[in-house]
Amino acid sequence: MYRNLEAELSRYGIARKDIAAVLGLNVNTVSEKLSNPDRLKLKEAQTIRRTFFPKLTMEYLFDDGELSGKYQREA
Repeated sequence: MYRNLEAELSRYGIARKDIAAVLGLNVNTVSEKLSNPDRLKLKEAQTIRRTFFPKLTMEYLFDDGELSGKYQREA
């Protein structure tokens, strides 16, 4: 799950049906893709960012939290 994306969708009142319309997919497919990071294609993620959040970065929107604790800088 992309927590930052979910927060921004909520903040701006963007529904899954809005994303589905832009991507040409049904709402259930969009929900599955957003719930499972392995299912969302790069082009789909880029389209979501470009259409709905042009001022936000891909890194921020699609951070799934998996790398945040794994690669910390050694002091």
